[in-house]
Amino acid sequence: MTQLEKIIASLEGALLVPIFIDQNLTAIIVMGKKESGKVYSEDDLGVFSILANQTALAIENAKFYEDMKSTHEQLFQAEKMATIGTMADGLSHQINNRFHSLGFIAGDALDTIRLNQNELTLEKMKEIMAELERAFVRVQDNVTQGGEVVQGLLKYTRKGEIGFAAVDVETVFKSALEMAQFKIKTQELKIIRDYDPASIPKIKANSTQLQEVFFNLIDNGYDAMIQRKNEKKEPGYQPTLIVRVLKEDGYAQIIFEDNGMGVKEEDVNKLFTPFFTTKLSSKKGTGLGLYVIKKIVEDNHGGKVEMVSKYMQGTQMKLRLPIAMG
Repeated sequence: MTQLEKIIASLEGALLVPIFIDQNLTAIIVMGKKESGKVYSEDDLGVFSILANQTALAIENAKFYEDMKSTHEQLFQAEKMATIGTMADGLSHQINNRFHSLGFIAGDALDTIRLNQNELTLEKMKEIMAELERAFVRVQDNVTQGGEVVQGLLKYTRKGEIGFAAVDVETVFKSALEMAQFKIKTQELKIIRDYDPASIPKIKANSTQLQEVFFNLIDNGYDAMIQRKNEKKEPGYQPTLIVRVLKEDGYAQIIFEDNGMGVKEEDVNKLFTPFFTTKLSSKKGTGLGLYVIKKIVEDNHGGKVEMVSKYMQGTQMKLRLPIAMG
């Protein structure tokens, strides 16, 4: 007797209703004896057949939903990896700088020891020790800075499965800005934080996912502003990104406002669909940034994303996210 037969026998099944999906046996409904003691009728079988079909549809929908979740995750990671590719120059430059600094410091320390090893008076030893102490402090600083670069990169590339907690908006924004400097020239922007970090509420969020949202908004705003700067060549034009945080009815509204190119009215709704981009160069964007933002904020956080844009004037991206209680 097979394991399946043993299970059915233990259930004292009187009727078995198979469930097929694409002609593959997926499940079996096991019915016990009727309380009346009667045999199952043809009408009963008709009802159970409909039930089996509905169950098959529910199973198929559940599998489709799981496949979609997997596809979304793959798209999110594809966007991240594409972004990391464009950040490679900046990241490698920062890390190489650390190694070069460590090399120079080590060289200076060795020269100090070699040049003075034949004159090791007490006074000279004190000078060498002071010089070595300064060298080791510089080594420690460079190691810390290099570690921060790597930790920022690792945090950005994580899938964001840590969970939800009370998250400080300013901390996440600073982390996103630190990562953005490896892709864009942040010194070209005027960034205004139009909020008091000490007074804004914490929000219930996944910090890794929220950092990705902020990063994409900074990156998009930068591209739009640099495009306006290059195309319109307006005297005195200053690319400016303003970030505001407002509190309203258990939610925090976080607004990223840029004075870039803006979006044509007919393109606003298209921007949230995968692979659609208005960026001039295909190398500048994957067309997944706003799609990822919407999925993270609305599907994962129960929030809302709204875009208000005027072509040739600028764009506001409004995020509505739940405030952390307690």
